[in-house]
Amino acid sequence: LFVAYGVVVLARFVWTNRPGLLTLASVFLVATLLSGYLTYHFGTGRTLVGLDARELPRSHAPEVYDILDSLAARMSVDRPRVFVARLDEPNAFAMGGPRPALVVDYSLFGC
Repeated sequence: LFVAYGVVVLARFVWTNRPGLLTLASVFLVATLLSGYLTYHFGTGRTLVGLDARELPRSHAPEVYDILDSLAARMSVDRPRVFVARLDEPNAFAMGGPRPALVVDYSLFGC
């Protein structure tokens, strides 16, 4: 509700002042870049919290870590952290950012 109110106040302000096209395009460009930056740096962590994902210890799935280590070495990239979560269906996906992560559904481990 607070965010919706803020959007209404901002829309009224913009409508009242009616900035030029160049000013409006500049504001949208800055907002887009800021949104992308924040998503890149905080999106992975927020998604993991939302999924209630738990980091998978190497001792619980050494084969998975061996495969990831091999692939990361061949591609010259850092190995992503591995998380397990209870998803609605058997699935796995990767997320980028400063600390990349691989999320795997519990059911793929036979749990």
